[in-house]
Amino acid sequence: MTAVVSPHRRATEAGQDVLAAGGNALDAALATNAMLWACYPHMCGLGGDLWILYFDAATSQVHCLNGSGGAPRAATPEAYAQRGHSVIPAKGPLSLAVPGVAAGWDDASRRFGSIPVADLLRPAAKAARDGVAVTAKLAGWMDGDLLSADPALAAAFTAAGQPLRAGATIRQPDLADAIDRLADAGFPDLYRGDLGSAIARGIADAGGLLTAADLEAHASLWVRPVATRFDGVQVVTTPPNSQGIAALEMLNLLSLLEGGRAAPGSARQLGAFLEAKRLAYLDRNRYLGDPAYVPVPVDLLTSLDHARRLADEAPDGTPSSLEGDTVYLAAVDGHGNACSVIQSIYHPFGSGFVPRGTGVLMANRGAYFSLDRRHPNVIAPGKRPVHTLMASIALKDGRPWLVFGTMGGEGQPQTNVQVLLRVLAGAGPAEAVAAPRVLSGQILPGDADDQVHVEEDLGEDVIAGLRRLGHPVKVVRKHDELMGHAHAILVDRDRVSAGADPRSDG
Repeated sequence: MTAVVSPHRRATEAGQDVLAAGGNALDAALATNAMLWACYPHMCGLGGDLWILYFDAATSQVHCLNGSGGAPRAATPEAYAQRGHSVIPAKGPLSLAVPGVAAGWDDASRRFGSIPVADLLRPAAKAARDGVAVTAKLAGWMDGDLLSADPALAAAFTAAGQPLRAGATIRQPDLADAIDRLADAGFPDLYRGDLGSAIARGIADAGGLLTAADLEAHASLWVRPVATRFDGVQVVTTPPNSQGIAALEMLNLLSLLEGGRAAPGSARQLGAFLEAKRLAYLDRNRYLGDPAYVPVPVDLLTSLDHARRLADEAPDGTPSSLEGDTVYLAAVDGHGNACSVIQSIYHPFGSGFVPRGTGVLMANRGAYFSLDRRHPNVIAPGKRPVHTLMASIALKDGRPWLVFGTMGGEGQPQTNVQVLLRVLAGAGPAEAVAAPRVLSGQILPGDADDQVHVEEDLGEDVIAGLRRLGHPVKVVRKHDELMGHAHAILVDRDRVSAGADPRSDG
């Protein structure tokens, strides 16, 4: 019994092919992710980061890989001030951190993979070279000004100065060459080989801070995941610098708040959900940073006693927005292994910058750092930024029960909790990821801190009930991409079922 889920059908099929050939869940996830570099280049790629949760059936343990990259060694508040910046630019070569995805897959495949990496990468290189069709959803993310500003992006994603339309073919020969090079030379080539040298030269020529020495110094981290128990399952997710702790806090609070265990999607339950989100995000914004640089009280924040204090004494504070566009994918194999992966280049099309001749679209994750020295997420040499990325696995009786996650930046903890609650209430994974959702926060320009976006198919009664509770509600259409792309695999004894979000192309 096997399954693969991702936001693009062709990527899911690549993972299924690997499982059919005898690969395990880790192999399938890598092949799926690589195909997404060709099919969903606006949301993921070799220039970004990833986090992996891997359940190893042989040991019954969940392992967590932090594949996020740190700030350049020259990146300090003073360095940006000297260049006339009071905030880090959102786009361009000054928005970069070290890309961690290649090193992350290298470390994970060396430890748990069963198929040569080259065999997993070649289909993605072929797809990038031969071309893939632009979906309507991808076309909707294309920003003509951004794409036209970079020669490599313009060549791949525009025609006659205009973004490609749905149905057109994207061909990325430079990306195909980069993937083939990694298949031949190995992932370390992006850090200490010819590809890394070309990336560093391109960044230097464009005036960026990231150097060859920064690439060479990068290493992934195997870290201890964080977890809490809720409704008979152990929910495991990614630790700081990931925002996964916010989802665990929300679950703890829902076990205590009035209405928190009411029917998912009811006005009563959503009222408690929005209060749990508010309290958990206050903690997230107050404490979250790279634990190698700032103390993050993980055990406190994920404890039921702390949730009880929050529920009794709601603190004051101002939430902040975490933007981002990402892909989530998962795989389970017939041996009981499970892989939960989140991978991103941060904003749509990342930094909008491709070092000349490399085909590698760089993420702009460095743009999320603060330049305020009092902030836990202030930029510092080598420091990893706060990450919206979080992957999750829920265990029942010590085995994977639900493997799940979502793209959606700010909203990932909210979406993950809503999907989990739906499945716990009896929904299958396809029904759970397709069900109407809410999303609270500064998501769109002009939103208030407490703005609540509600999909219209929640129904007039629920929407009216939220308004009666005092929430500023903004109704959006059914299956709005604003709500993220959630995907899930349910392993229920001898049956495996899966669901890809209809908000994506999965």
